[in-house]
Amino acid sequence: MNLKLILFQMKQTQENKITILTLVFLATSFLPLWSQLGLNKVPSSESSYYYASDNFAQANQYFNLVDFYPSLRPQTTAADFYKISTDLRLNRPGSEKKLSAFMIDNPTSYLTETAYYDLASYYFLNGKYTYALKWFSKIKDTDVASTKRNEYYFNKAYTLFTIKRFKEAEQLFQKIENVPKYQYDVSYYLGYIAYQLDDYDAAIENFNKVTTQKGDTTVGYFQADMNFNLGRFEKAIALARKSLINANENQTSELSKIIGESYFNLEDYRSALPYLEVYKGKKGRWSNTDFYQLGYTYYRLGDYEKAIMQFNKIISGDDAVTQNAYYHLADCYLKTDKKTEALNAFKSASSFKFDLVIKEDAFLNYARLSYEIGNAYENTSLVLSSFLDQYPKNKAVTEIEKLLIDSYVNSRNYDGALKILEKKTGSQYNGALQKLNYMKAIALFRNGTFEESITFFDRSLKKKIDPIIEANCLYWSALAKYENNNFEEVIKDLKFFKRHPYAQKVSGFETLNYHIAYAYFKLKNYEAARNSFEQYLQGSTPNASYKRDSFLRMGDSDFVLGKYWPAMESYEKAIELDTQKGMYALYQKALSYGFVDRNLKKIEALNRLITDYPKTSLLDDTYFELASAYTREKNTDQAIKTYDFLINNFPKSPYRSRAFLNKGLILYNSESLEESMLVLQKLVLEYPNEEVARQALKTAKEISIDLATVDVFASWVKQLDGVTIEENELERASFRSAERLFNENNKKAALKAFSSYLNQYPNGANQLQAQFLFAELNFQDAKWESAVEFYKRVIDQPTNEYSEQSLVRITQALVNNELAPSALRYWKTLEDIAQFDENKRYALFNLMQLYYEQEEFLEAITYAQKILQLKSLVPKIKWDAYRVLARSAVVLKDSKKASEAYAVLENAPDAALAVEALYFNAKQKHLIYDYEGSNQLIEKIAKDFGNFPEWNAKSLLLMSQNFYQLDDAFQASFILESILTNFTQFPKIIKQAQSDLDNIKAIEAQNNSSINVKEENEKN
Repeated sequence: MNLKLILFQMKQTQENKITILTLVFLATSFLPLWSQLGLNKVPSSESSYYYASDNFAQANQYFNLVDFYPSLRPQTTAADFYKISTDLRLNRPGSEKKLSAFMIDNPTSYLTETAYYDLASYYFLNGKYTYALKWFSKIKDTDVASTKRNEYYFNKAYTLFTIKRFKEAEQLFQKIENVPKYQYDVSYYLGYIAYQLDDYDAAIENFNKVTTQKGDTTVGYFQADMNFNLGRFEKAIALARKSLINANENQTSELSKIIGESYFNLEDYRSALPYLEVYKGKKGRWSNTDFYQLGYTYYRLGDYEKAIMQFNKIISGDDAVTQNAYYHLADCYLKTDKKTEALNAFKSASSFKFDLVIKEDAFLNYARLSYEIGNAYENTSLVLSSFLDQYPKNKAVTEIEKLLIDSYVNSRNYDGALKILEKKTGSQYNGALQKLNYMKAIALFRNGTFEESITFFDRSLKKKIDPIIEANCLYWSALAKYENNNFEEVIKDLKFFKRHPYAQKVSGFETLNYHIAYAYFKLKNYEAARNSFEQYLQGSTPNASYKRDSFLRMGDSDFVLGKYWPAMESYEKAIELDTQKGMYALYQKALSYGFVDRNLKKIEALNRLITDYPKTSLLDDTYFELASAYTREKNTDQAIKTYDFLINNFPKSPYRSRAFLNKGLILYNSESLEESMLVLQKLVLEYPNEEVARQALKTAKEISIDLATVDVFASWVKQLDGVTIEENELERASFRSAERLFNENNKKAALKAFSSYLNQYPNGANQLQAQFLFAELNFQDAKWESAVEFYKRVIDQPTNEYSEQSLVRITQALVNNELAPSALRYWKTLEDIAQFDENKRYALFNLMQLYYEQEEFLEAITYAQKILQLKSLVPKIKWDAYRVLARSAVVLKDSKKASEAYAVLENAPDAALAVEALYFNAKQKHLIYDYEGSNQLIEKIAKDFGNFPEWNAKSLLLMSQNFYQLDDAFQASFILESILTNFTQFPKIIKQAQSDLDNIKAIEAQNNSSINVKEENEKN
């Protein structure tokens, strides 16, 4: 019989008896009282009703009436007792003490004889077993009438049973186990108690009595479970199957679990499967063991995907079951080619010590997978080293040592690999040392640290194992020396490399003569440079870009050597190879025509340049040369017209002042004296401190003599600030003296001399050059403030030959003095007037950087795009531009621009930029629900960029979110726990990881009884 049903029936019977007795007793005890008060006010039936119906508060009010009527004092004892009785039932403070006092004061009263028992029975019948036990405990069995003693034993035993004090309950139940009235129920409870106390023999004996007496099958579950616990699995299966016939839904679930687990223990997994699948869990929740058994069953039956879906629900546990589950989960992942997931599961299995064999094998597989696919949680090299330290006798030690060295190479941690190899003794390691030193050198070369790269090339060259690596070292070491401007060494080393037997196997051998030629060119050995460029062009299929550049440099070499016709041939070939980039070659060709007295050809070439390349930076140069050519052809009108165009349209050109002078001289020579005077006067006013102003004054003086206006001219000159018509030999001598000291690198004396000159001749004819050279000396001595002051004086004058270099220097000085924001306006000016491409690049790059640092992201993007449009970009500047472009676009939420830029950055040689780009791409895939695609990119981050812990931590956080969306709670929680363990240096990431982990466990706890959210929170 059901336990609750027994209790309900017993309770109903007792309640009916007590209610009747109470009504009768109260009605007779208080009949005289109610008569005196008047039946119309306090009817006895009403008070009896309230007390018997458990409305003790109302009943208590009537009992208190006795205190107000002296005539009722004979009834006081009974009224006091029932007041105490109601107080006890209402749990009012002090009521127990009142009862004790009443029993002392009225030892012979019939009311006290059953007080404890009545209270115990009251609470018992109302299901308040803790209260009932308190009163039962005050009663000795000898105090209870013999007619009620069996009832007392049963009720007190049951009370103890409900609060799981089984041993005490058992003793009382045994007193009445042979009483027919209670025999069935007692056998049931004794069987249940024995079951709970793991005394299965006694449990079976008592449960058999139950089935014998009434044929009850409700104990079938217990009998099956007991046989299961005794290892009698076949018997458990038989009993459980029999009980399944009449089982309800809940019983079916529990009995199926017994059958399934019994088959599981018998290793009959196919028979176990259907029973394990229908199990509903305890209160709808499974335990880790439940998930493990079903998962392992799927595993043994080869259904690895379903096995994964069970194993990965085990996200909290510290026992052998959990270790086994994770180990087999890892194997399932491997069998389904999910290596990242397998790595995580092996790591978890290796963290437990319950099975040391599993621990070691899991660690071995974790180490192997860390090398194979990368490890975002721990440095792969450290994982491999740790395995070697913990298991030095493992059969796989040699394999792991090799993987360790390779892991250093793969993660570009060449120093780590070299450190290991340098400790090894024996020639067998020379090959690895040669290769690692070479790879380290190449990495340094690509990062622009050329001097250090040469050191590692030399180290590699000492290990003469692989001749191809040796040849590569010779080649790249020479190119590193080129970058360090050591051109004589470059020529010597490249010629030595050329004789190496494996030289032709080096990528770049085909450009050998090209590099030699450039080294000669830098040394101004133009004849040798030209010959080497020609040798390169005669080689097999030269690169188009290198070919064009070779023709340009051949042209330049011939140009410098005065071989203008060959120079023009080379320039024309360069133009034919790429007409869009032909402006320089065409300009040089035009100049060459001028030197061979083909002035009309020069004019034709210059006009073609203006027409074909209207936006070239050489445009002002072209107009100046064109005007000069027209002058030579005595086409003075066209010459003046061209000079006017230059003067009016290129206000910042360094040719402008000379254009004024040349125009004035043309007018002077054509006897347009008054017009010439106006032009020359304007020149002096706009460029008072340039040398051309002195020439203009001399010519203007001659004009004033011819016009007989010397007095007017002299008056005009006097109005000029610091300008005198006479030649100041002392001023010239003072400047030349300071300039000589500068050229001799006598800095201290030169500073003093220039300072003296500028103080004496602040507006002297050479003050512009003096200001610039004085600023240069201060710059060289790192006197930034003084340098800035004098560069500014040069810059504030009209655009001149020193303007561009002064703008470069003043910005460098401001940056060195940590005043970069003040350099902004100078970089902007340099951007506008720069004649040299490298200076324009310098301005654009620093403007981009400054705008980015000042969080002016739209401007930063604008300048990044300008930089990327430039030709022949230095790699570092190119990658920095993409970096700024990408990051600025992210801030501005321009995902299209950001995606395009980051797509390029994925191939950046700087690993820090590449990993950032990969993370962005992974994040974008997550946002469009491509969780598997996102994880693939994160796996690449783990494999190739283990030396960037912050990006690894961010990527893992994203990966955990991906896995949870893919319904893999194990992977999600494992990753988060790994973040909490391995990346404590990043508090923001840790905070997010902890929050995500808490949320996952709270959700999973709804279906997994092994997850105790409260305990987990207390741990945290």
